[in-house]
Amino acid sequence: MDIYSSKQRWKIALILISLLIIGTSLFVSNEMVKKIADREHHKAKQWTQTIHKKVELVKLTTGIFKALREKEREKIQTVVEAQRTILNPSDLSMNQDIDFALNIIQSNKDIPVILLYDDGTVSQHKNLHVTGIEKEENVNDSVVLSLAKAWKEAGRFFEINVYGDIKMAFLFGESAELMRLEKESDSLIQSFNKDLIDDASLTPVLLVDEQTGKIEATNYPSSAIRKSKLPALLA
Repeated sequence: MDIYSSKQRWKIALILISLLIIGTSLFVSNEMVKKIADREHHKAKQWTQTIHKKVELVKLTTGIFKALREKEREKIQTVVEAQRTILNPSDLSMNQDIDFALNIIQSNKDIPVILLYDDGTVSQHKNLHVTGIEKEENVNDSVVLSLAKAWKEAGRFFEINVYGDIKMAFLFGESAELMRLEKESDSLIQSFNKDLIDDASLTPVLLVDEQTGKIEATNYPSSAIRKSKLPALLA
């Protein structure tokens, strides 16, 4: 009887020890999972903050370029008015006005401009920078007209009344300096995106536009964000 009671006590003791071990294991496991989850959440929060800073940078850059374009447009408007003065069929004895207008036109040494006749042919152009062509005088009319078409579609043009129903089109692009700054800005943003997406240490995150549902940025592999899998990722 004593042996039987002793065995029963051992069994109960072993069961209690087993339960204690299991309970301790579950507690430790839950704590580890919680810590991992907290760490992953912290990484995701850092990623979101980085994206927010990028958005602020893009907004700032966009604002700066908008102001620069507006400055260039104001400068071009002055040039256009000077061009109107020269093309105006009024008394050409007003040499002072003509000379002043010419000085304004000649002072534009950076913004590319094109002047087209009423029939769409090229009258003159200035400050054109075409890849592969060193001297502007070597730029043929087909290239000039191609640029003029692109600028007109972008709304970068003015019409000048010459005489009666005859009009000339004055089109303008962006200065080489502005284009250089835009290119450098785009390069920095693309580099930022690449570093962010290629960072394997970051928790997989999707940045989705709430209105359009478009994925703006992510470090998920492309195979995981196919349309068929997207609802599961967002669930």
